[in-house]
Amino acid sequence: MAKVDAERSTPRQLWHSIDALLGRDRVPPLHEVGATEFHRFFEAKVTSVWASTADAPLPPFTSAPSGYEMHEFRPLTVSDVVRDV
Repeated sequence: MAKVDAERSTPRQLWHSIDALLGRDRVPPLHEVGATEFHRFFEAKVTSVWASTADAPLPPFTSAPSGYEMHEFRPLTVSDVVRDV
């Protein structure tokens, strides 16, 4: 709070300090992230999710009735997704 109070009159410096506190100053600018770094990030993310859920039980599935065909998708509404529990 002392830092915020001290930099209150210089918003640019205050935002710089907040960015540093949140670690935003350590993230490379978007134009410095190439396809290889982008791929490595998502590959590591997916590997991490797989590792953290490896022992989880499989989700339950219900088979569709015999002869059922789906011909199109329709957008979902909030009420389609939310239900009273």
